[in-house]
Amino acid sequence: MASFWPMLVATAAFAIQPMAGAILSAPALAEDLEDQGLNTDYAPGNRFRDCPGCPEMVVLPPGTFLMGSSDTEAGRRANEGPVHRVTIGQPFALGVYEVTFAEWEACVEDGGCDGYRPKRRFFGRDWGHPQYPLMRVDPSDIEPYLVWLSKRTGERYRLPTEAEWEYAARAGTTTPYHTGDTVSQDQANYGRYFVGRPVAVGSYPPNPFGLHDMLGNVAEWCADCWNANYAGAPTDGSAWRSGNCDRHVLRGGHWASDAEGFRTGVTPRDLRSASRGFGPPPTNWIRRRVKVGGRDVVIGFRVARDL
Repeated sequence: MASFWPMLVATAAFAIQPMAGAILSAPALAEDLEDQGLNTDYAPGNRFRDCPGCPEMVVLPPGTFLMGSSDTEAGRRANEGPVHRVTIGQPFALGVYEVTFAEWEACVEDGGCDGYRPKRRFFGRDWGHPQYPLMRVDPSDIEPYLVWLSKRTGERYRLPTEAEWEYAARAGTTTPYHTGDTVSQDQANYGRYFVGRPVAVGSYPPNPFGLHDMLGNVAEWCADCWNANYAGAPTDGSAWRSGNCDRHVLRGGHWASDAEGFRTGVTPRDLRSASRGFGPPPTNWIRRRVKVGGRDVVIGFRVARDL
């Protein structure tokens, strides 16, 4: 993994407000933050939280990669081209895991997120375990969470851009999956429609950047408007703010991806690093019961943060 981390140290200010009357030295402050599971060392590869209950983040290095898929990649769709070089010029942080029900509930209990609590039951089953990825949210729901998180921490939280997402998913690899030319159901949660469900975040091994569930579990919203291909796409890692902005990019596949009805173990086309789709997803006979607008039982998100 060391080869993916350049010798770069990024620093950022962290607002600390000790209890009245407390005088803490810098080492004591650092120790206090460690005791809370917090960390202010923003070197690439380091993990941190900005507050108790905030999503755990990992610092990703700047870098350049080829975004999209070649004509010869198995499972490729036309919307994955043309392949183009993208440069991520600054380090940034990305959630180690998809945002969980517990993390969302902290926002609601604090008076944020417009008081919205996504339904936790699906066909009579409770999928609202605190460590399960949050589902049934669309970008309009997510925005108040990002505002609340940013206000609480004093840092800028946001959705990742599509380029940042693919850069993070690839984690220095050039194969269809970060696992190589194939991926199995021992490595990701996918391909299980009627027999499947989301699982607790972190249940499967991380990629080389230390990110869990970039393959499967729930699909993830990105900040970009939908465009049918990459003609004219930004090359600096920024979000594409033009195109069909009634739709937003979805990445990563989900627990039911490629299940093809009742069959399991099929080739996971939707989990490839270059695979892309958009939301709200089309309605089908089952989604009419579980979907309202862009809220779907297969869609969640993870957060990004500027450094």
